[in-house]
Amino acid sequence: MRALCPQTQRAGARAMRYWGVSWQRRTLIAPCAAVAVAVLAVACRGSQPSASPQSNGERLYVANCATCHGPSGKGVGEFPKITGTGDILGGDYARTLIAEGRNLMPSFASTLTPAQIDEIVEYIKGFDA
Repeated sequence: MRALCPQTQRAGARAMRYWGVSWQRRTLIAPCAAVAVAVLAVACRGSQPSASPQSNGERLYVANCATCHGPSGKGVGEFPKITGTGDILGGDYARTLIAEGRNLMPSFASTLTPAQIDEIVEYIKGFDA
C-alpha cells in the first residue's frame, strides 16, 4: 500500500470523522442504497393503477356518459338504460350511436377519438356480464 503524505492523512481522518464511518463502510453504502431503491421500485410498481382499456373506458364513460345513463348504465330519469342491451349495443351500432348521437343524445365524434369510443363500448359490454 502506498504511503500518504501527512496532509492527506489528516484530510482523510477529517473526512472519516465527518462521515462517521470508515471508508470501507462508505464504499458499501452506495451499492446497498441502489439495491434498496430498486427493490422499492419493483414493490411499488404493483400498487400503481393499471392503464388497461377497461379502466380507461370506465373513466371515459364516467366523464361522458354517466350523467345521463347512470354510473351502472341503468339510466337516469328520461334517459334510457344501457344494461341488458348487449345484443343491440354491441359492436358497430354502439360505435355509430356514440359518434353520431340520436334523439337527445349528442354526437361525441368531435370530442372523442375512435379509440376512446372503442374503449367505452368495451366498458359498457361489461354491464351485461
